[in-house]
Amino acid sequence: GLLNWSKSGLQLAAMGAKGLLRVWKFRESPAAESRRDRPTWDIRDMNAGGKELTNILWSPDERAIVSVSASGFLQVWDSVQVVGKAIAGVEIERPCQIDWSFSGAYLAIRSFEGDRLEIWERAKGRTRTFLQLASAYQPPVDWSPNKDILAMATHDGQVELYDPQKDKLTRLDSAGEAIEAIHWSRDGQRLAGAGKTSVVVWNLITSQRYILHSDVEITSDRASTVDWSPDGSSVVAARIDGM
Repeated sequence: GLLNWSKSGLQLAAMGAKGLLRVWKFRESPAAESRRDRPTWDIRDMNAGGKELTNILWSPDERAIVSVSASGFLQVWDSVQVVGKAIAGVEIERPCQIDWSFSGAYLAIRSFEGDRLEIWERAKGRTRTFLQLASAYQPPVDWSPNKDILAMATHDGQVELYDPQKDKLTRLDSAGEAIEAIHWSRDGQRLAGAGKTSVVVWNLITSQRYILHSDVEITSDRASTVDWSPDGSSVVAARIDGM
């Protein structure tokens, strides 16, 4: 988005015109700063070479910011030294979304077309490419909220878990219709996958699988979406057109 807060809430990044990336670093929380007669913060400007930016995202440790230009050019910025470098080896023309893993060691870069995914390793600068994801405007991939494990749905309707540290893929048994959307529970112990008329829930701790069927027949050809309630007791699935 145009603005992105760091995890601590003490740094704010904003996109400006012609590739300008501006960072505000607060000495106290923004709420405390607003009560001061003279707010105290530092401002740092970074320039992405005149390329119009479309997305920015802080890393979990707040030492790096990733920026994406309209042409698909990706840069990672050191927020302390205020220097940026291109993310090499990424062959996605129009990235539509970027997501850091739980630790910030890996970055998932999704394609606009919806069938390609790149995993960038921050420490070594290496990339791993995945093709034939389930086709969607926002490809169905989701990082675990408490470990560096990525869940992704493939074009054949299956769900795979990828451990980038071990470079290991594990396929989950869906035993049902094609999965179009996936989402981890808040505790990272369960994964929900939505199809056209059912939701599959995998418990990664007990290795159990549940298939929930709906009595409502949805004829829309729009993609599904799925999410957990905050307490993890319920799963809601819907179609993008509101069904």
